[in-house]
Amino acid sequence: MLPFVLETIPVKNPSKVISIFRWVLCFVAKKGTETELKRRLHVVFPRWSLATIYVMLVFLTAYVSAAMEQLFLFHLVLIRKYSVLNRISRPSRKI
Repeated sequence: MLPFVLETIPVKNPSKVISIFRWVLCFVAKKGTETELKRRLHVVFPRWSLATIYVMLVFLTAYVSAAMEQLFLFHLVLIRKYSVLNRISRPSRKI
């Protein structure tokens, strides 16, 4: 029930929130996490490796979102610069 509630909360980067939630859940609900992994993946993971994977996913998501924001802002600057240069280079017509 709680993962469904987390998916309905509007946040800027939901994958970060879900990764942090899964990381906390890894330590809080130890037995439930282990049975879920056995049921879904048919594999037994130690908790430390699972927590490491979740932390790496959070950092990867943060890095990628920062890079995408930087690219977006760079393109906004280019568009703004082009529009200013276009206004300067075009002669004004008076009738």
